[in-house]
Amino acid sequence: MLDLKTVLLVELSVTALQGIVWFFVWLVWRRLYELKFIAAGFICIAAGIALLISRGAAPPGWHIVLDNAIIKLGVVLMADGLARFLGQPRHAWLGISVLIFQLVFWSVAVTVAPGDVVLRIHAQTLTMLVVMGFMALTLARDRSQPRLLRWITIGLLLEYMAASVAQSVLEMAAPSAGELSVLSNRNAWFFFQGTLFLIAFFACMLFMVSTRLSADLRARNETLAAEIAERRRLEAQLSESLATEKRLHEEQRQFVRMVSHEFRTPLGAIQLATETIGMILGEPPEAIARRLAGIGEAVHRMAGLIDRFLAADREDGKVLQVEPLEMAALVAEVE
Repeated sequence: MLDLKTVLLVELSVTALQGIVWFFVWLVWRRLYELKFIAAGFICIAAGIALLISRGAAPPGWHIVLDNAIIKLGVVLMADGLARFLGQPRHAWLGISVLIFQLVFWSVAVTVAPGDVVLRIHAQTLTMLVVMGFMALTLARDRSQPRLLRWITIGLLLEYMAASVAQSVLEMAAPSAGELSVLSNRNAWFFFQGTLFLIAFFACMLFMVSTRLSADLRARNETLAAEIAERRRLEAQLSESLATEKRLHEEQRQFVRMVSHEFRTPLGAIQLATETIGMILGEPPEAIARRLAGIGEAVHRMAGLIDRFLAADREDGKVLQVEPLEMAALVAEVE
């Protein structure tokens, strides 16, 4: 027969190490905040098992209630962390109800029937069926993890539920001789299979975290690829707009040159006509002379305006060139 304390020591080591591992995994990937609830669950289970090991053959009632309440708190935290990790409804009221039932029922049980450990085993079976059933339902609803992995984990949960029911049935079918206030070596097999369950559940959770990280990496790569494609599209659009702007600017310059040429032709004709009239008339009357001079000045102003406009247009199309300059010559020229 297995020794209960030896099995509990093994389970304590396993759960404590798993809690530490999940804590460090959460420290590395802080965005997976759900892992800290799972780590806290394993640590609570380890603390409860440590209290189980440290108590004597006839512990006080509050010690029995506290040990098992801490273990159930760890199981509830694991279920809550799993629901958070998979993005499923948490149903926090269910975990709170389980903990309240655990505290109230066990307090009454150790007070009314302190020597009836079977009654507390039945209560434990009921609470584990509720919590493990909730975890199995959470996995069944999830679609983010591979189907095979989800159903393997559900199978592990069903195995633990079946073991809990088997323990209750065995205690009813073959009760211990005399009254027992605590568990004995005949219950060691249940804790041994619980240790195996925790190891297998830990492995399944590792695969789930790996799948989640791979999915996050693929999503980030897809987002990055979409952003790169969008930037390239905008770059092509900008290049096309710049080419269109250059083409329109060149057409504008050609249009301006053409219009200025068309203006210069009649202006030259008017200027030539004015000079011809002046030559024909010789010494024209004062009124005609003023009119001819006004026409000439207007032609000169219009020609100057066109020259300034063309000069500004030419400067817009040029790139300023930096040239060395003699400061002494510049100062002398300014003076």
